[in-house]
Amino acid sequence: MSILAAADAAAEVAALHADESEAARELVPAVVDALRAAGVLRMCVPAAYGGAEVDPPTMLEVIERIARADGAAGWCTMIASTTSLLSHYVEPSAARRMWGSASSITGDRKSTRLNSSHLVISYAVFC
Repeated sequence: MSILAAADAAAEVAALHADESEAARELVPAVVDALRAAGVLRMCVPAAYGGAEVDPPTMLEVIERIARADGAAGWCTMIASTTSLLSHYVEPSAARRMWGSASSITGDRKSTRLNSSHLVISYAVFC
């Protein structure tokens, strides 16, 4: 399945649960699961670390498709995908630690110190 088709599938789930997510003031688990499964939260991560490594026009199209279904889901997709761009600039062994797992999502509440350079990046739990 292409990333655009996967985004459309996730957008359907986001639209279905938009009111529930709004009431909860966070994306409900079904939406987060759909976004994760679609790969859109890691779409800017290099293929070497298990990401989709999409080009900027595709990234914007994915975000737009999800945001049309639910603005909050689109916002979270944008935050996760754009913060994962850091994976291109971090020392490779550290990048593998941060983004090497399919469950690693950037842009949320949990942080780690990578080394003595004090580089701190959010990862893991999302929305």
